[in-house]
Amino acid sequence: MAAAEILRLRKDEMGRRVEAMPIEVAAWSASVTAELDMQLHFSQLRAISTLTKAIVDRQRLELAALDPTGDVVTFQKSCLALSRSVVAGQFAWDFFRDKLELRRSTYKEQLWTADTVAWDCHRPVLQAAADAGVLGQDEMREPPLVYLGTGYSPLTWVRRSRPNDGRRYDLGESTVPIPVIEIPWDHLGNGWELMSLHHEVGHDIEADLGLRKPLQTALAAKLQGGGVPAARVSTWLAWQGEVFADLCALQLGGPAFTEALMHLLLLPPVDVTTLDENDPHPTPWIRILINTGYLGSMLPAHAPLVTHATEMADSWKALYGTPTGFEGYLYDCPLVCEALMDTSLQELKGRINPDQVHFIPRIPYDQHLALLQRSDAHVYLTYPFV
Repeated sequence: MAAAEILRLRKDEMGRRVEAMPIEVAAWSASVTAELDMQLHFSQLRAISTLTKAIVDRQRLELAALDPTGDVVTFQKSCLALSRSVVAGQFAWDFFRDKLELRRSTYKEQLWTADTVAWDCHRPVLQAAADAGVLGQDEMREPPLVYLGTGYSPLTWVRRSRPNDGRRYDLGESTVPIPVIEIPWDHLGNGWELMSLHHEVGHDIEADLGLRKPLQTALAAKLQGGGVPAARVSTWLAWQGEVFADLCALQLGGPAFTEALMHLLLLPPVDVTTLDENDPHPTPWIRILINTGYLGSMLPAHAPLVTHATEMADSWKALYGTPTGFEGYLYDCPLVCEALMDTSLQELKGRINPDQVHFIPRIPYDQHLALLQRSDAHVYLTYPFV
């Protein structure tokens, strides 16, 4: 076989390799339209398809430039470069493929629940922002895609971030076109641990509304105006993203979030009460008290909610005592909550009508069941163990 014929066959092979990914992505796009339970992912697949098309379009140009009748060494080098591009493209698509395939596994129902919770947290907030003129209706974004991983706690890759494992970027130079949220496999054993989704969606809300800079500005101004020392201001600014996500979770899910967070943070005392300046999360001891403090202020005239918040704070202190060194941070907490939830997010928070939000104490099971059966109530369980 002549050399030119060998090169021509190789170009044909590379063409089929280039087209393999768009064929698979198109099949997934068709399946989310045809399968009722998968329709939630329609807009996500559309965004993923846009990403993969950009990758494949570049590969098609490289493929078209391959000339089997030209210089052999040039062909060989260009073919190797295209092969590497195809592998990188498949690596990027595989980031999403693995997560979508889980919807066809034995975890299908649990992930459907997780996706629904994430959608129910994300979409109404963005819709409220659009209704208030913060976003245009054409700027509505896709909801997060939830998947399972092996981490200790949940995490999110916000839209336009670059997922990585510390060694390589999963999408190469590209960024994720949709937010993706990882929850640990073992968390599926406790349904209430899905309350962590409310926190992770809080990160996505901040990113999708472009709130990081205004929140940082509002927080610094509030703390400095309150006479907070510069060192503590810097610490709070480092914690801002995680604190905001917690406060969003309380608005979205109520006291149940703090209950679940307390369980996640039941760590040895040294880990709960030691300030780590390199950790973007607030020290666990103060973090729970930020939560309970804000919770009690959400509806201050509603005694059951205030009582619940106080009981959680008292339980936390009973477990870990009152370590020294946090007095200043406790003083700062109301300022922090006011800066993050009553300044930059005023247009969103104003969409909530407190008269329609009710937190009740523990009730007998028959009353609890009757409440769940009402069609005019949106019910969140505020105690993990029912």
